[in-house]
Formats: sequence, C-alpha cells, structure tokens
Amino acid sequence: MPSRITLAVVTILCLFGCGSQEEPEKSTEKIKQKPQQSLAERLSTAQPNEVIEVAAGRYALDAGLSITADGVTLRGAGVNDTVLNFTNQQQANAALMVKSNNVVIEDMAIENSKAEAIKVEGGNNLAIRNVRTEWTGEPKSSNGAYGIYVSQAENVLIENSVAIGASTTGIYVGNSNNIIVRNNRAEFNVTAIELSNSSNADLYKNTALKNSSGILVINLPNNAKTSRNIRLHNNKVYANNNANFGEGNAESTAVAVGSGIVINAADRVEIFSNYIGDNKTANIIIGSYFTAAYFSNKEAMVDGFDPYPEGILIYANKFSGGGEAPEKLDWEALREANFGTNGSLSDIVWDGYTNPAKEKLAASDKICVDNAQANIVNIDAANNYKNVNKSMRPHHCLLPKLPAITLPDAS
Repeated sequence: MPSRITLAVVTILCLFGCGSQEEPEKSTEKIKQKPQQSLAERLSTAQPNEVIEVAAGRYALDAGLSITADGVTLRGAGVNDTVLNFTNQQQANAALMVKSNNVVIEDMAIENSKAEAIKVEGGNNLAIRNVRTEWTGEPKSSNGAYGIYVSQAENVLIENSVAIGASTTGIYVGNSNNIIVRNNRAEFNVTAIELSNSSNADLYKNTALKNSSGILVINLPNNAKTSRNIRLHNNKVYANNNANFGEGNAESTAVAVGSGIVINAADRVEIFSNYIGDNKTANIIIGSYFTAAYFSNKEAMVDGFDPYPEGILIYANKFSGGGEAPEKLDWEALREANFGTNGSLSDIVWDGYTNPAKEKLAASDKICVDNAQANIVNIDAANNYKNVNKSMRPHHCLLPKLPAITLPDAS
C-alpha cells in the first residue's frame, strides 16, 4: 500500500518580515499517491508564498525535487521525524534543488542523495534551519559531494543544522554575500564548512569535528569575487583528522588532512573566541594561492584576483594540541627541523607570501595576533622554507573590528 504524505498548504504574505496581517486560512490535503509523486507534484505546482508541510514519516524517493516559485516554505516535523531518503535515487542530481527567492527549508532530514542533498543556485533571502543532511554508513567516495550547497545568493541563513558524510563539504556557501552560518554541526565530511569567493559573513557557534579538515575560507583564482569581511567566532573546531575519502578536483578535497581553520587568499578575516584543537597538520593555516593544494599556475588567475591573504586578525582563541603530524611531507620535515623530533608546529602557520608590488606591507594588510600564549610561524614558503621565522614581533598589531552581519528581518 503506498505511503501517505500529509501536506498542509498555507498562504503567507512574506517570509523575511512584513507588517501585521490577518492569520491566513490553512488547508490540509491528504494525498494517497506515492511519496515521490505527491511531494514532487506539490512542489512543482506551488504558488508564491506558500507553506508546504510534510508530516512525520520516512519516505523513500527515487528522483530529485525542486522549488522554483518564490516565497515557498518547505517544512517537516523535525530532523528525526520527517526523513526523505534517496537511497534509490535513479540519477545523480541534487535531492532538493532551489532556484528562487525567499525560500525557507526547515525541520527535516535528507539522506543518501546521489549528489547534493540541498542545492541552491541564485536567489535572495534564503533560510535553511533545523535540517539534517546525511549519508548513512561508513564515509565513502560515492557519497554525494555536498550536504548544503549555496551559490550566487544574497542574504543567506543556515542554522541549527547537521551535515554528515559529504564527500566534498558538509556546508558550502560560494559566490554569495551577506551570510550567517550558525549553530550547526558538521562531522565525518571531507571538509566541514567552506566559504568560497563570498563576502560579509558571520560563522559562529558551529562545531566541526572528525572531518578531514575543519573550516575553509578561500578565494578561487578563476573568480574575481573576493572572500572578505568574514568573522569566525565561538566555533569548536577540533580533531579533524579523518581520512580524506573524497575524489575529484574540488578545492576542499585537496586540503591537507588535519587542518583546523584554513584561510587562503582571503582578506579582512577575524578569528576570535574559538576553541581550536588537536588538528594534526595545524590548528590555523593562513596561506596564499601559491601554496594552496589546488594551485595550478598563475595563468589560471582572472583579472582582479588577489592571491594574498591580507588583514587577518586573530584573538581570544583557545588552542590545544595540533600540529604534531602534518600530512604534507615538506611540512613534516619543517616541523622536525624547527620544532624537534617530538615538537609540534605553531598554533598558527603562515606561508609567508606577501604582495611583491607593495614595497612595505600596510598596517591594514598585516596578519595580527593578539592571542595570549598562542604562537605563529612564518614558514617562508616562497623561498623553499629557507628563513623560517617563529617571532611574534611582526604580528603584534591590531586591526579595526568587523561589524556583525545582519539579515533583513531574520533573527
């Protein structure tokens, strides 16, 4: 007998704030078709500003879903109560594709998608909350690439969600602006959380645990958009040492296992009040495009691309362990040569690259560390590690604090 989905369809006037309105009349419909047909058809015929509620239950789906109308809310009964399972999905596409504005996805789980669990391309005012994306069983390269994938969006909120088992990144935001990623947990992914070529972002109160690498903030060279004005704070990023099970050419699958927070070619980044520990390559890595594992050649850089990390402020973090067993062979040799057989790399590792066009580094471009008992090493990668410098003196500086990110009428 086919499964039953209860869909409560509610007309609403707006998602990201509006004046007082009369309570809209609600209607509930029970669809006795197969789950794939009922939910797919309901989403494809959704009108702007509707709420579609999926009742508690476990639903086996064999094809992806899509939202194309503006203002749609897709709501389940909870991350462990409404489960959309795509184990039998026929084609390798996103389980849920979104190409519209003012969309809310909440209170449900998406399991075992052949590609992205949730994929958003374009649009303004997106909220994903209280969602679980997961590939069950042992991590494997055939898992979908991304749990939550957002690209080319404005005003993005991802909160109170869980991403498990993605073969590239658990939570990814790229080519986007005005972003909050908070109160999420990412584990057993290749990379936990990634910001790529995105600006004006707050990442806080997230936990990145038991991934291959933790939080990645990067600029890719084929894109003139710059990752800048980003705050990473009050996160827990620890023990990200699991084997890299990803395949392909994605930048996050190329990051060294055991990397905690990685800043690559990004500008104006604040890292504060985090707990960062026991990441075996290094707890914080600050690098240029030239030392990125995905570096190909200078010709890959588009006009306007800035390959150097500048204006990085690190303060009030708590560090423990880490840096004792770098995955890169040259870094392991550097560790032993400069810190001893049983020593560990510094809490913060900087590749040492600066812009040669700037005769003297401006105060606003420096890497500043105001973190009691934390240490930094400049590994001088541009000169094949010839002049490794462990002095804190060049980094005793401060930068203006970045403002918190706000979203329109979203708390």
